[in-house]
Amino acid sequence: ARPTPRTPNTEQTRTREEGMEQQGQPPPVTLDSKSVVGFERAKTYNWEKPISSLDFSDDGSHLVATGLDDSVRLYSVDTAECKRISYCKRLGVSLVRFTHHARTVLCAPRRADSRESIRCLALHDNRYVRFFPGHSQEVTQIDVHPTNDTFMSGANDRTIRFWDMRVEKPTACMHTKKSPLISYDRTGTIFGALTRHSTISLFDCRKYQKGPFSTKELARDTNSATFTSLNFFPDEESIYLSLSTGNIISYDAYDLTKLKLFEPERGTASQKRRIPARFMPSISPDNKYILSGSQGGLHVWDAGQGGTPSKTWLTEHSPGPRVVRWNHVRCMFVSGGNTLDFWLPPQ
Repeated sequence: ARPTPRTPNTEQTRTREEGMEQQGQPPPVTLDSKSVVGFERAKTYNWEKPISSLDFSDDGSHLVATGLDDSVRLYSVDTAECKRISYCKRLGVSLVRFTHHARTVLCAPRRADSRESIRCLALHDNRYVRFFPGHSQEVTQIDVHPTNDTFMSGANDRTIRFWDMRVEKPTACMHTKKSPLISYDRTGTIFGALTRHSTISLFDCRKYQKGPFSTKELARDTNSATFTSLNFFPDEESIYLSLSTGNIISYDAYDLTKLKLFEPERGTASQKRRIPARFMPSISPDNKYILSGSQGGLHVWDAGQGGTPSKTWLTEHSPGPRVVRWNHVRCMFVSGGNTLDFWLPPQ
């Protein structure tokens, strides 16, 4: 049976939100159909090489970005200014995720090294705090547990490894049939994993060694399409997966039935064939809107409707942004491709 998530009651939620307002923190993000299509670029940074990964700190006050120039860059969300740049030239860096500390990140190198398959970097003094050896090929997925200092990683060596940030060796290892896609739900009660080409499994985080409590073979939109990312909706009721065609499909998180198909507006057939393998979508914190880049630009969909986008922002560069990220605390998002763009709603 699906484990019961540990969610706060209404009184706890109201008290937490009041406390955020008293401390000067913004209230939870809520969007509507008018405001979401009115977002505009507030700041743009040109990058010499494409951006590969973006992430926000727990409090939403900082953004970390990395790209093919092997840099890790820390930005202030309040000012949209770059506060620090660190370079990882020896092995490069392709993926970055904040820990629960706003100045410490986990980095996956572009050039695989089993002795340093994941590195913990302290940004305030540009120092590696710890190395996590184990993966024999490139790490493509890192997801930090939402409530404690553990995380899991997936790699091209077809393994999922589980880690405690206080120790170097993994606490467990799970073998898969393909390079896995992984994601925790919002409470950290369960995680999802795509362990075969089209097979998704759901695990109880407290007893995943016993195997999944739900598994299903998923239908793809074409035989040649591959799944490229997996994430839970914030309300934990649904899961969405992106495909190499640029499409996004949502599934019920309980019985894994297909719910909605989201299709970017694309041009000619030749453009469709040139779509890169990975566009990384993001869901708004209020559970209402999905963002994703494509060959033709940046799109936003109503998560409850599916179909074609509510709006498409055209981009100067092709392809459009490969990575997008909603800020889970503040009403803004970022997109990363050949440029890093900060987006704000209409005033």
